[in-house]
Amino acid sequence: MKRCFLIFLFITLSCSEKPSNKFNFKGNHIAIMVNDMVETGDFYAKTLRMNELNIKSTGLAHRWFKLNDGLEIHLVSSSERVAEKNKNNHLAIEIDNIKTITSYLKEKRIDYYDWYGNLNQVQERFDGVLQIYLEDPEGNWIEINQK
Repeated sequence: MKRCFLIFLFITLSCSEKPSNKFNFKGNHIAIMVNDMVETGDFYAKTLRMNELNIKSTGLAHRWFKLNDGLEIHLVSSSERVAEKNKNNHLAIEIDNIKTITSYLKEKRIDYYDWYGNLNQVQERFDGVLQIYLEDPEGNWIEINQK
């Protein structure tokens, strides 16, 4: 009986082991295909005021931006067109205070939406996170949230 209990205990403990992140993944960059590098790049650089990196070109037209946590956004030029952009596929970035960005966007006359498409509305997600959505000049969706 004691032997059966020890076997049961061993099996139970072996099966309850939590999976680990053996590879220690971290965010590096997100690549976004764009057709108009100047207009779209200027939106990220001038409108959203992201830090643009000075990179040496490999002959491809691209612009890179770095967020405060180190994650980079790589805009990559392409003549290929994506038929339809969907809000489910979006870049999500975090801000300390959602009111600072919504006030700025209103001042610049840039529309933003809640998830349901209500104009200039901030939404509180089920977990208490405040969020808005806006589009870059090529229709790529960006979620901006405050935890």
